[in-house]
Amino acid sequence: MADQVSREEVLAELGRIEASRDFQDSARLTALLRFLVEETLLGHGGQLKEVVIGNALYGREPAYDPRIDSTVRVEMRRLRRKLIDYFAGDGQADPVEIAVPTGQYATVFTRRTPPAALEAAAKVPGAAPMFEAGHGATAAVLPFLALSRDPAEQDLADRLTDEIAFILSQTEGLRMAPREAVLRYRESANSGRAAAAELGVDAVLHGSLRRHGDILRVIAELSDVQGFVLWSDRFDTPDADQLQVLERIARTLTSRLGIDTSQVRAQALRPRPGAVPVMAAISHGRRLMDSQRPAALRRAMTLFERVARTAPDFARGHTGIADCACDLYRLGLLDRATAARMAREAVRHALRIDPASAEAHAALGTIAAWMDFDRAGAEAWFARSEQLGATARAARIRGVALLLLQREPEGAARQLRIARTLEPISAHQDIAEAISFFQGRQFAALAERFGRAPRIRAAAEARYYGALALLETGAPEAAREVVAEIADELADLPDLALGAAEIAARLGDPSPAAGPSATPERPASAFARATLAMALDRKAEAIDALAACVAREDLSRAWLRTDRRFDPLRGMPTFEALVAVVRDAAGRHDAAAAPGPAGQAR
Repeated sequence: MADQVSREEVLAELGRIEASRDFQDSARLTALLRFLVEETLLGHGGQLKEVVIGNALYGREPAYDPRIDSTVRVEMRRLRRKLIDYFAGDGQADPVEIAVPTGQYATVFTRRTPPAALEAAAKVPGAAPMFEAGHGATAAVLPFLALSRDPAEQDLADRLTDEIAFILSQTEGLRMAPREAVLRYRESANSGRAAAAELGVDAVLHGSLRRHGDILRVIAELSDVQGFVLWSDRFDTPDADQLQVLERIARTLTSRLGIDTSQVRAQALRPRPGAVPVMAAISHGRRLMDSQRPAALRRAMTLFERVARTAPDFARGHTGIADCACDLYRLGLLDRATAARMAREAVRHALRIDPASAEAHAALGTIAAWMDFDRAGAEAWFARSEQLGATARAARIRGVALLLLQREPEGAARQLRIARTLEPISAHQDIAEAISFFQGRQFAALAERFGRAPRIRAAAEARYYGALALLETGAPEAAREVVAEIADELADLPDLALGAAEIAARLGDPSPAAGPSATPERPASAFARATLAMALDRKAEAIDALAACVAREDLSRAWLRTDRRFDPLRGMPTFEALVAVVRDAAGRHDAAAAPGPAGQAR
């Protein structure tokens, strides 16, 4: 390796290549390139032989034999061509070039002319760099206040302050003001600005606590050095186990304020003075996304797009766009082609800015799972994201993907437990668990978790699946009560827009007035039409609707293989043909990833 190119620069370039259009759909080539680069960086380049690569990446039983197996040679030719194409196209402005010269397997790293992309982006009207050289971000947690002034509640508020400060102190790239230094601000009015100035921190977190019966309400606010509140969040949670409740609130708050910029996490950069409002806008957008409601997702998208335009060295605006596009596709509010184009383009921008962004790699996992039905690719991207920094969103989508693509309920449950630990209070998490329970046919657990009237209002989407579970477990009147409460919210969700009518039909009331009907402003998807048709015992109509769902490549087509409501169709040739189309879509990537005899792709 040339002395002037550092390991960090090489790995950053590798990340850009892996995220590019040339390599995104080539899991085998990506794995091969990463293996060659890592072995070369470790000083093992001279030991790389065809048989070594074959046994490491394309394990055979018996061992790889290059005399009868040409897999490595074929893949190396493809890799060299792909690298040439990449550096002639998307990578032409990259600062480092990675090549594998013909006749060897060790990679060569060459410094190129530094790109002007970032400097050009900074000249966009209203754009300004977010970061400068430094040692990460700094923050202080001021004592939370009990609004009742009750000593017992103030003690609870103090413990919440300590819990938040403790968990935030474990965040990579974030340094916290010590507890003793912030205690003097307990009784000070409007102390945020003074604390920021005196403690020399980038931002101040403060808030209040109030008990309403057995419900604990916590409001948290983030202020900048001027004392302006930039972001706020509210948590309502049952006050059953106080210690557990405090930890759940603290972990959720920390998750939503997370730092994804790798150079800040590595304490190589720090936020500039104007960065905190932009970072707060991202946290606000992520909170909106958590609701999984169409209007909130669109508001979040607007926030992320503004950040992407005005913060040229901040990847999180772009990762937010990618995640929003994926969520809008999941809900049936964007078609697959549009969502895929938006999400891939946003991730490319994000990884050019920050090749070690955990959020960007998780977005690639979501794209692979939801849009490509590529189970191996999705797992690889999610695993890489976890290495860079675990996030609740990545874990929960990885869990649903395991169920959607691989029908692995145990693996799905494990990932969802990890996600719940990282962000305990989350509507998106509730929805993911409800879907997982329903498609895994765990109806009793689903009815107990989301079917009964909750003390804290759950997302309508989660409660809809809870209502279906109540029907499955013999509680029709309870299902009727649930759907009456959520019918209007369901009408905003294309896949569930006919949910109230569907459940009413299952209860024996097939009249159109049984629930809100679809309108041009609130359209019902083909999947929704299919589930209503099944409730009305109109099998031919349901199959026609499912055919439209499959033809449109809606995400919901994946559930044809598991959804209990379609059991009466199983065995019918027309339905099984649709299931085969879905299965084959997932199988295409498996076939591409698995070499056949003598290295020929199947």
